[in-house]
Amino acid sequence: MLRSFWFALVFSIVTNVVAEERAVQLLLPSRRLEATSTFELRFATEMVPAHQVGKPAPVSPLVFAPPMEGQFVWLSTRSGTFAPKAILPLGTKYQISLRAGLKDAAGRAVTASIKETAETPPMRVKGVSPLGGADPEDAPAVPRFLILFNANVKAEACVKFIRFTNASGAKIDAHVEQAGDPKNRDHSFSVYQSDDHSLAVWAEKAPPVASETSELEDEA
Repeated sequence: MLRSFWFALVFSIVTNVVAEERAVQLLLPSRRLEATSTFELRFATEMVPAHQVGKPAPVSPLVFAPPMEGQFVWLSTRSGTFAPKAILPLGTKYQISLRAGLKDAAGRAVTASIKETAETPPMRVKGVSPLGGADPEDAPAVPRFLILFNANVKAEACVKFIRFTNASGAKIDAHVEQAGDPKNRDHSFSVYQSDDHSLAVWAEKAPPVASETSELEDEA
């Protein structure tokens, strides 16, 4: 009899915990965020009256750390979506939770909680292209490379981070110049040498790549 009672008590506790977890859901397609990702929140009970559907909430029920500017709009009486005000920055990890003191439409305290994390990808190098070709048996005395990032960077800001290092560990600071000048083909990066076959940076839509056939037709 005691075993049955104990089992019933444990089952009741587990059921309540599961029910509480399902009382609110944060829908994230992936923990790796896109530049314009949005955050949909769903509750098991009505949170706002029907006349507030389609309207922004005075205070978002979602809290982000670090803070994220944006607006939460109710899609229904039980769900809504948070849209960031600006493009999300690279290399940022967000802690996502429910705002403390949240109450539903009936005035009952929301006891469920959310503790999620999501992040944007880091700034990275998308491709490196040697100028004048690369011969492992005959390296140039003055090597030159084009470097493609997934973000817009300025040459003067990169100078202190780029250097040449030989096998013995000796380092020589590199001379860094701005590339990407369409008038200077020598400083233009080929789309085919990018690891994602795109010259687009974070939050920028990649332009269509012209095929060799269409280029030949244009020249003709």
